[in-house]
Amino acid sequence: MPKKYPDEVRERAVRMTLDRVKDYPSMWAACRELA
Repeated sequence: MPKKYPDEVRERAVRMTLDRVKDYPSMWAACRELA
């Protein structure tokens, strides 16, 4: 089964989320806003 997203895109999304999570009350709130 092929990957849905390239590794670079997934790594960038994880970095972006972890960098911004401190600006939100929870990880869920950060993910929801960045999605």
